Amino acid sequence: NISGFQDLPYGERILASKELQGNLYIFTETSIWRCYVAGGSGVYGFVIVYTDQRNRSRCLKYPRTVVSDGGNIYYFSTDGIYRYNPYEAIPVRDDWLHFGTGILFEELDPSCCDGPVGEAHTDQSEIYWSYTRSGELCANSRTFIANTLARTTDYMDHGFSAFSNWRPDERQTLSDWIAEFCTTDFASMCDALGNKVIDDFCNECNSQQLFIGASADDLCIKEL
Repeated sequence: NISGFQDLPYGERILASKELQGNLYIFTETSIWRCYVAGGSGVYGFVIVYTDQRNRSRCLKYPRTVVSDGGNIYYFSTDGIYRYNPYEAIPVRDDWLHFGTGILFEELDPSCCDGPVGEAHTDQSEIYWSYTRSGELCANSRTFIANTLARTTDYMDHGFSAFSNWRPDERQTLSDWIAEFCTTDFASMCDALGNKVIDDFCNECNSQQLFIGASADDLCIKEL
């Protein structure tokens, strides 16, 4: 009651949501809503930024395809991949991206709405979408890749059920530190510690970020 609330129109089912530039964009079957901070801390407002109640043109169809690359949100509609950001009046179907999706939408199984899945590999300016081809029992078997910097597209003959950007955390834990330095021989422990300070035991941040996918074929995690 303090944060505020919004009743969506009757029958408008929420499919997905994605954060972009400090706002939360909520995708329904017929509209895109923007949730924003309207007042003090924890007070929110809601506004429709796009809607097509009759034809559902440019609206989200496949919930797990919503991807943000930090500047835009991309998603699968019925007739192509659309891009939206706060500076666009309506979602846009970019020609360079649409020209590469002929194979995708010809063989995409429209009955597997929760099958297609996407994620942005920001280190390479790429977006990966895996999808189910008709007759394959909702198992993703092909991946469409779009390079937003070079504006090129290609396909990988392998499917994934999920993607993630993974950054390993190799900082030493307290239990590791105790096992390495805390012994019954106090003198040897002092020799091992020497003049070190706390910061000497903290590894630098691992800046390597890995883009990984869960293979739908052999059920293994793979680095891409």
